[in-house]
Amino acid sequence: MEEFARLEKLAVWLDSKYQTPFGIRVGWDGILGLIPVFGEIATTLISGYLIARAAMLGASTPVLLRMGFNVFVDDTIAVVPFVGWLGDFVWKSNLKNTR
Repeated sequence: MEEFARLEKLAVWLDSKYQTPFGIRVGWDGILGLIPVFGEIATTLISGYLIARAAMLGASTPVLLRMGFNVFVDDTIAVVPFVGWLGDFVWKSNLKNTR
């Protein structure tokens, strides 16, 4: 169970660690996404780590596929200028994956 808590903490760090003055929760996925290319690569690698750990912990194939799909959607949205940046703050694929 400690491993699950650690992975959930990482997902929160990526997707909702900080609250804006407007009440919107943001994390490092959105913040690093502001850095062209590097930011998306870095956060995709961390998301991939979450999926790999889930596989090692015995997640089923359908769950792993859904997790991969969540990251794929996040990265696909991120390709579109400005909209992709907003998508990083809305989609929150890492939190979806830890649920």
